Amino acid sequence: SKISVFLALYRQNQQLAQQAEELTLLNEKVESASHAKSAFLANMSHEIRTPLNAISGISHLLATSAAPADQEQDLLNRMQQTSKHLTSLIGNILDFSKIESGFFELTEEPFELNVLFKELLSILQTQADEKNLYLKLNIKGNTPNGFLGDSTRIKQIFYNLIGNCLKFVKQGGITVSIAFKNEMLVIDVKDTGDGIPESQLKRIFSAFEQDDAGRKNGGTGLGLAISLELSRLMGGNISVASILNQGTTFSVELKLKQNKTKILPQKVVENTP
Repeated sequence: SKISVFLALYRQNQQLAQQAEELTLLNEKVESASHAKSAFLANMSHEIRTPLNAISGISHLLATSAAPADQEQDLLNRMQQTSKHLTSLIGNILDFSKIESGFFELTEEPFELNVLFKELLSILQTQADEKNLYLKLNIKGNTPNGFLGDSTRIKQIFYNLIGNCLKFVKQGGITVSIAFKNEMLVIDVKDTGDGIPESQLKRIFSAFEQDDAGRKNGGTGLGLAISLELSRLMGGNISVASILNQGTTFSVELKLKQNKTKILPQKVVENTP
């Protein structure tokens, strides 16, 4: 009947309208992603050229000048730091490319939780000391010590998170709290910084994007995005909460297999300048 045909055409028209709206939204997302990636590539071109130029300049000075031994050592130290920075930049780009393409694989090996975080905080301690900040580690009672997982990538997650906090915290410091709840390893990284505005909080884990403060501090803008993807590959997630002028807390959940039944006593490791 005409009514049936009319209803069918009406439903088809509604469906087409919905699909057109979805295509419009998709197109906007694609254009936004394309713009973000273009800006990212332009930024990376600058970020990579800067340390390369520094290395080139320092090596030229070492080759052509008769500087005193102590000055030569200082130049070599600066070159080493610059090389590490460049390696980190390229490593982040490669890691994200592997994750995005689906070719990223995690290893599974036994590790001890307290050893992992002791080594990690030891690496970051110099940065904290330079800004007169404290680093605290709180491991709550009944937390297993032995796990199976990719310890290198777990370190990478928290190196990114804690390192990010160290960039922006001006006074006070960072506390890492570890607990084991509902078969999940739960780690909170809490800082005493200025906090993150709500408008920026929504896109803090977006790849290829940095806020104004992030751009001033350099880097790829991929660290938090990589950390989020790594945590998801480990069956977990990362969330963030922030209060302006009070600080920010990153909460990480990881689903890891236990390797031992040993229980850590409640432990606090602190370095307060």
